[in-house]
Amino acid sequence: MDGAAIVSDSASLEVVSDEALHRPPTHVGKIVDDSIRYVHKEKDFISLLSSTPDTVSYRSEDLGSFLIQYIVEVFNTCSHEDDIDELFRKVMQRFEDFPDETKRQMPTKDRCTLTRRFYLFPSN
Repeated sequence: MDGAAIVSDSASLEVVSDEALHRPPTHVGKIVDDSIRYVHKEKDFISLLSSTPDTVSYRSEDLGSFLIQYIVEVFNTCSHEDDIDELFRKVMQRFEDFPDETKRQMPTKDRCTLTRRFYLFPSN
């Protein structure tokens, strides 16, 4: 499987899918009527898992998953100023004060292919 995908800034119907054949852009002088380029299929991707491999993920009977609780808490308080990578770090840090002294859980970023900072609420 190829790791690249075709992306276009055109709303043209000639660009149907990543696997479709595409017409090349026409050039008039230095002006291009369509911008088609290849990008990696998993570019700009980040995932956060609830626990490290081969460990359990705990939940509260009343409130549910600790990961979801902490994501809601951190995103509600910090998403207006922090990028997604920093938000995930803050969620992970939240687990250092786990409510049960006899149990431990540590979320982990499975993989991250962000090449730039990504903000949920970018400033204008």
